[in-house]
Amino acid sequence: KHTSDVNDMAREQGIAAVKKHLAGDKCYKPQRADLSVYTTDIYTFSETAGPDFDWLVEGMLITGGSSNLAAVPRCGKTTLSMQLALSAASGQPFLGRKIKQGNVLYISIDESPNISRGRWKRLLTTLPAKLPEGRLRIITKERAPKDLVSLVGAYCQKYKPTLLIIDTLQKLLGFENSSDYSEV
Repeated sequence: KHTSDVNDMAREQGIAAVKKHLAGDKCYKPQRADLSVYTTDIYTFSETAGPDFDWLVEGMLITGGSSNLAAVPRCGKTTLSMQLALSAASGQPFLGRKIKQGNVLYISIDESPNISRGRWKRLLTTLPAKLPEGRLRIITKERAPKDLVSLVGAYCQKYKPTLLIIDTLQKLLGFENSSDYSEV
């Protein structure tokens, strides 16, 4: 039977099996290496010119990249994400930084649609002008189909959003407990 890692092996076969496995020929054993070949002095590294990026949010988020906002519960991740979405849809700076304006899809499947609706209503009052029709689209859990992943893919192909925010990713993918490796 194939074992996925040594933790599983220890649980299923005991610590003696792990020790035997680690001593065997099939276990990866790193060779000693000259670390100077693989490392660079921080001053040399920081002075080296890198590629110019196409920024979604200047100096913060790269266009076409992906980022994960993670923190303890109830510290403002959703509020920050909503403000980012509104800034991208309106072209208004985000945290004092320039932002690329465009279509935004915000998927809110973690909180009550009524709470979300109230937050959006308050945030919209901060805009200097009304957003163009359809610039910021929202999917809430009350309207989310079972195959939400396919819907998101189809939306992205059709509307080419500048920004896609999923609050939260684990709910979109159907995980109850993201700490449970068997689920993830």
